Amino acid sequence: MNLKRVRNQAQHALPTPGSRATIARETVIGRQGLSALAGRISPWGFAVTAAVVWVAALPAAATADTVVLTDGIVLKGTVEEIDEDKLVIATDVLDDVEVDLEDVVSLHTTRPVRVRKWDGETVSGYAVLKDGRLSVHEAALPEPGAPMVEESAAPAGAVFAEPEEPVAAPMAEPANADADRPPVEPTVIELDDVESVEGYDSYYRYQGELNAGINVTTGNTRIKSYSANGYVEPSFGFNTITLSGQVNNQRSDGEQVAANWRTLAEYQREISPRWFVGALNSYDNDDLQGLHLRVTAGAGLGYKFFIRDPTHLSVLGAPVYVNENYRFTDDDRSFAAFRWALGFTQDIFTSDVSFYHNHTLTVGGASGRAQLIALTVTGLEFDLISDLDLKLEYQFDYNNRPATDAQTTDQRFIMTLGWDFEGDETDWWQ
Repeated sequence: MNLKRVRNQAQHALPTPGSRATIARETVIGRQGLSALAGRISPWGFAVTAAVVWVAALPAAATADTVVLTDGIVLKGTVEEIDEDKLVIATDVLDDVEVDLEDVVSLHTTRPVRVRKWDGETVSGYAVLKDGRLSVHEAALPEPGAPMVEESAAPAGAVFAEPEEPVAAPMAEPANADADRPPVEPTVIELDDVESVEGYDSYYRYQGELNAGINVTTGNTRIKSYSANGYVEPSFGFNTITLSGQVNNQRSDGEQVAANWRTLAEYQREISPRWFVGALNSYDNDDLQGLHLRVTAGAGLGYKFFIRDPTHLSVLGAPVYVNENYRFTDDDRSFAAFRWALGFTQDIFTSDVSFYHNHTLTVGGASGRAQLIALTVTGLEFDLISDLDLKLEYQFDYNNRPATDAQTTDQRFIMTLGWDFEGDETDWWQ
């Protein structure tokens, strides 16, 4: 669940900061390494952490990545990122742990990672780091039982972990594959040549969300309204496609007071762990503003400032072309513009409550007059049971050049109940 933390976008043509599939996490810290850890946190914090870690260390992880540090600590969990001389491993007990890469004696992953070199080449597979060299095994891990590090190079008091069984690749070998062929040699990369390492579960992934709200009031005031929005987001490798939309309709005492819809198709390609290029095509309609259809298309460059829980923040700037067609007026427009989009999500206290804010600003002009179009979404999301969530949302739209007799602003307060879903190719083939 908690898909909000990996998409950072609403239904307002916002940047998609990249997907990160949910990964099952396990944590084991060697008992002899606890003394080394004690020097890094407060005595009270260490006492609590030690008690939890000691219990968690008993049922050792069967499919966890392993990081051995120079001071003897062994961390087990999921390696999420190696970037800017830092390694980040996600654990259940200590959450995300960030360590200096120079303090890592060895690294061993049991899930695929993506290694990006400074020359732009990328290699995917299971990784083993040792002696400043990263070996990426595209087919399988080294034989079970092989030592993580040689004892002569190990620090005193180090706790060793044997490599786990390799995780089966999602695609099975063809039936006529040569069973006697030699194993594929790993790709060996000098650590200085590595720009970044990112963990991921599967090459093909998908996630999405559907939300709906209905209000029917009778008596002295008669109101009928409904609101729905959602998105679906398939990903493959460094590529992500987002298809999203929303619709709002409301009648009060028989009079139409809201009638609008919006759709977005967006493509994103990662060019580094934080930089990405994106292309978009959006369609907007608002009958009460007299807007029959606004079509926006363009492509630009984006950057992710925060990419790990509990904070996600990304921006996208793009030159775009806008075409507006209005009802009952000759004020149709077509113009070039610049589009700025921002997506922000912050967990509050726990991951079950999140604050989010998304907006797009489109600045351009036609007929010698500047035009500003702002679309914003701000809200709170509460995780309920299973994959259900509750949203309390405020939407504010602004257009300084609306159709004749139309207002420049629109505001909406919406409460919806939603369903999240996610998965990968193993869900299709099981």
